[in-house]
Amino acid sequence: MFVVLGFLAASLLWLLAAPGFWARAVRLTSERLRESMPLTEAEIRADKDRMRAEYALKIHHQQVELDEVKLAAARQLIELNRRDARINGLEADVEALKASLEGAFNARSVLEQTIADRLPRLGERLDEAKQHLSGRDDEIAGLTRAAERQARALQEAGAINEQLKREVQRLTTALETAGAKAGAGAADTGADAVVAMRAELDALRTRSREQSALIDRLQKAIAETADAAPRAQGLNGSKPIPLRPDAAAKSVDENEKKLREARALAASQEQEIARLKAAVAIHEKASLSSGDSRIALKASLGALEEKASQQESTIKALKSEIAGLQEQLTQQAAEHAADVSRLGGGTQPLSDTSAVGAPRERRALPRLTLAQRVAQSRRDAEDEEQTSPPKDAEPKAAPAAESPSPAKAEGPSAATNEGTNGTPAGDAKGAEPDRRASRIKSRLLDRISDLSKA
Repeated sequence: MFVVLGFLAASLLWLLAAPGFWARAVRLTSERLRESMPLTEAEIRADKDRMRAEYALKIHHQQVELDEVKLAAARQLIELNRRDARINGLEADVEALKASLEGAFNARSVLEQTIADRLPRLGERLDEAKQHLSGRDDEIAGLTRAAERQARALQEAGAINEQLKREVQRLTTALETAGAKAGAGAADTGADAVVAMRAELDALRTRSREQSALIDRLQKAIAETADAAPRAQGLNGSKPIPLRPDAAAKSVDENEKKLREARALAASQEQEIARLKAAVAIHEKASLSSGDSRIALKASLGALEEKASQQESTIKALKSEIAGLQEQLTQQAAEHAADVSRLGGGTQPLSDTSAVGAPRERRALPRLTLAQRVAQSRRDAEDEEQTSPPKDAEPKAAPAAESPSPAKAEGPSAATNEGTNGTPAGDAKGAEPDRRASRIKSRLLDRISDLSKA
């Protein structure tokens, strides 16, 4: 009961104190709301600006995040494309490897089939080759034995021949000695002995000739044996067989060595014949050297004449160009002299008047054409060459035959130099400028001809 009374008393006290607490809570809450919410116009504007700034900041952050996401997506797309390209390349490589593998398998199968088809035939050909080889070995052995027999017979025949030669020489010496010792008294008895000895000598000579013929036949047989060894390789088949026993190879090598010796002897004889033919040809060539030299000189003379005609045409063209240039220079000098005389002719010194007087005189003379100027320069050159002393013709002949172009190149310049050295010292002073001009022209023409020849 006391508990209930205490509880009721506490409840009454709480009810009495609750309105105060509620009012305080409301007051504090309202104050807090007033502090948090804008009440004046400035606060409201500031709050709006703050909200706008926060919104803008959020939008900016979201935009940055969006750009980063787009960049990451682009990178991922690039990586995906790169991987796709690599995958495509690997797939192409795989296809190529598969194709090459299939080709290799096909080639292997074809090769195996070919080997399987050719192996029995190769075995048959090998057996045939062995049979041919055995037959050839037998033939080579027979040929070797025949060659040995023939060589022994040849040696015996050579020994017999030498013996017969010595016997013939001895009998000849004895015959000569007997003929020298025979006297006039024993002429009848000695004649019979001489006749007998001569008959024996003729018989020995006949026997020696027979032995020589036998030796020749044996040599021919040996040569045929040596030639038959290579020909035996072509028997019973068209292709050579590389297999060969040692004995057969040795015999064939011996026969080939003999054949090489015979060929070397024939080659030496051919060389001697060629040397003799060359000596005869040299002798014939020496006998015909005079006619050939004349023909060569005529040919070289024709070539030189043709070259001289070409050079003359080139010189004519260059002379025409020089004449045109001289005409242009003359016109320019005349115009220059006229301008100088028009501007201040009275105040010029003596040297200037003398220099200007020449163009005036040239202008007063009748004007020559280009052909006339070329002809005049050519005539001046010819006159200059005629005034020069003549040279000896014989020393020019040999250099002309050996080196014609230098002789022609040096001829006009030498003539010009001699003509220059040979001018008399007592010429008139008025003729010196003309001769000097002609010399200059001739030298210019010589230089042009030298350049054209070079």
